[in-house]
Amino acid sequence: MKWSESQKRKIILELMKLSSQDQLSYMQGLIKERLPTLEKDFTRFLPRVLTVYIFSFLDPRTLCRCSQVREMDLIAAVSLVDLYTSV
Repeated sequence: MKWSESQKRKIILELMKLSSQDQLSYMQGLIKERLPTLEKDFTRFLPRVLTVYIFSFLDPRTLCRCSQVREMDLIAAVSLVDLYTSV
């Protein structure tokens, strides 16, 4: 039997509805492994001085949002401190 895309989606949705939080977390991990990440963390590739310079153009609210991203948290936090101590 060949399943249509619509049928596959319905089955996945029904399985998700019946799943526990632990099972959903497991599925999330499987999905993350199979899907390539398109975003690149530029803070890993650029020199720190250049990264801080780029962050200096952000307003405080956006800078706080950047600091919530795991890879960017330290540099954004340092930039935020620099921003407020230089005023």
